[in-house]
Amino acid sequence: MDEILRRIETLERDQAELKSDLKEKPSKSDLQNSTLELKLFIQENINKLPNEDRMKTLINEQLNSNKIASETFVESKVNKAKLTIIIWAVGIGVTVAGVLIRYLA
Repeated sequence: MDEILRRIETLERDQAELKSDLKEKPSKSDLQNSTLELKLFIQENINKLPNEDRMKTLINEQLNSNKIASETFVESKVNKAKLTIIIWAVGIGVTVAGVLIRYLA
């Protein structure tokens, strides 16, 4: 009989500990409410974000206002520089050939 009473006392003590531990934990409804609030908060903030067209406009405005070169602009400048180098190389070659012909003649 003492064994049964001791076990009952242990069970009651453990049950009391569980109840005190569970009081500190959020309930299922608390978690559901928090989840719902979080979903609403995220949805509100997502709605504040600009759409794709607005983002493209903002990026283009920043590129234009900060004078950031586009790919085609850079490509045209590089091609122009290559052409200038070729013209100079031909000019120097003709000049060297002219000087050689003058001294050899």
